[in-house]
Amino acid sequence: MRSSSRQRKERLFRQGVKALQAIGVDTDGEYVCPLCLHGFRYDQIEALTHEHVPPKSLKGNWLVLTCLRCNHRASGPHGVDTHARRLEHHLDLLRGTMPEYLAVDFGVNDQRTGARLRHIKGKGFDIRGLPDSSPPGSSEAVQAELMGVRPGSGLIKVRLRGQEYDFEKHKVSWLRSAYLAAFAAFGYRYAARPELNCVREKIESPENCSLTGFHAWKLDGEPGTKQIAIVSCGPLGEGILVTFGQHLVLLPWFQEGRSFYERTSSSVYPEEGFMYEGMALDWPSPPRMEWDFISIKADNPVVSSEGSK
Repeated sequence: MRSSSRQRKERLFRQGVKALQAIGVDTDGEYVCPLCLHGFRYDQIEALTHEHVPPKSLKGNWLVLTCLRCNHRASGPHGVDTHARRLEHHLDLLRGTMPEYLAVDFGVNDQRTGARLRHIKGKGFDIRGLPDSSPPGSSEAVQAELMGVRPGSGLIKVRLRGQEYDFEKHKVSWLRSAYLAAFAAFGYRYAARPELNCVREKIESPENCSLTGFHAWKLDGEPGTKQIAIVSCGPLGEGILVTFGQHLVLLPWFQEGRSFYERTSSSVYPEEGFMYEGMALDWPSPPRMEWDFISIKADNPVVSSEGSK
C-alpha cells in the first residue's frame, strides 16, 4: 500500500502534466519543475519533492512539487530559506514571539558571556546561562555588572549566535515562496511566461541578479497569515501581491517583468508605503493552476478589482 505522501506526489505530478497539456505544451508525459522548468518523467518522480510554501522552518505547508536540486538550493547553510529563518529569529526576539530559547552572546558594558535567551511578550526576557560555552568567571562578571546597571545607564548587548543573515537572500526566500504560490494558484500559463524570467533568475542566483523592488513590509501583519491577490498599485501598474504575515511580495502581471520592477524600485515603494486596490483570492491549497484549465485571453486579461488595503 502506497503512503499518503507518495500518493500526493503522484497526484501533483499528474495535475502538472494535465495542466501543460491543457495549454498545448506537449512534454510527452513529463512534469516540469516550476522553478528551473526542467522536465521529469514518471520514472524520475523520486527526483521531485514536496515543497513547503513558505518554508517548513517558517511554518509553511506542502503546496507544490519542485525538483530536488531547486529545493535543496534554497536550504542548507547558504540557502535563501536559511537566511529568511535567521532573520525571522531576530524579529521574534523583538516581537516577543520566540518559540524557544536561542543561544546568544549577552553583554553588559565590557563584560560578555554565553547565554540562552527567550523574549516572552508582556513578560520581558528570560536569560539562562551557558556555562560550557563561556570563559570561566564570565557569567559571574556579567551578573555583577548587571546588578549595578541603573535605568538609563549602562549598555546591554545581545547577539544571536550562528544566526547571521544576508538581508538580500532573506528577501529572495519570500520572492521564491510568492512565485510558487502564484504557480499553485494560476499554473504554468502564468509562471512559465517570459515576463517571469527575471524572477526565476533572481531565485536561481540572488547575488548575480540585480532585481529589486519586489519585497516590502506590512508592519501590522499577523505572523502566519497568507493571502494572494490580483492588485492595481496606481502608478506601479497591475501585479500579483502575495502576503506572508509581515512580508509583502509583488509579482508582475502580464507585462515586461524588469520594467515593472524598475517602477517599483524608483517609486516611494516600499520606504513610504504604497496603496493598492485588488481582488483577494482563496489561498491555493491544494493547488488549483486554474488558468491552465480555463480559456482566457492571456495577452489582454480582464480583471475586476475592488476593495482596498
